Amino acid sequence: MEEQVGLAFFGTGMQILVEHSVGESCVSMEGEPESDAARWAREMRLKFSPKQILFEDGAIKQEFFKPTKVVIAEQRSWGNEERALLYQGLESYGVGSWKEISKNCLPKWNEQELRAKAARLLGSQSVARYTGKKMTKETVDSERAKNKEIGERLGCWKGGVLVDEKGKLKDELKRIGEG
Repeated sequence: MEEQVGLAFFGTGMQILVEHSVGESCVSMEGEPESDAARWAREMRLKFSPKQILFEDGAIKQEFFKPTKVVIAEQRSWGNEERALLYQGLESYGVGSWKEISKNCLPKWNEQELRAKAARLLGSQSVARYTGKKMTKETVDSERAKNKEIGERLGCWKGGVLVDEKGKLKDELKRIGEG
């Protein structure tokens, strides 16, 4: 059974028509015989791909992959106002109360984003040891300075936060009575 496949390139004035029989060798867009690799790829697509994404000959329906709905994300930026609101949230609700801080202070920011922002403020990759503590701006800044000092001394200050490499931090926190 012979079928025709037409490809049009809009805006270029080009139109290519390829004729072939299903199951027989295909011809590339350049008019060259299909390579073994291209034939194998087409056969695998026919065998394993969902039918709605392919034409009968195994060619990919590009339309299938075009978005049907475009969502424009609201642009946000993190600045001094947001930082002040996070400090306020940490003082009112405590570290770890990301849902409440998001709902009441920073509704445009989700819980994971707020946890990461608080970690940066505290200067600690892990905020677990602060969970439940209500902290003023001064306390947060003091913890950051302490974490930075420990991190620089131990070589565990990376990307502006204290990270626990090979248990060094855990041992140091035990030594100074915080672990």
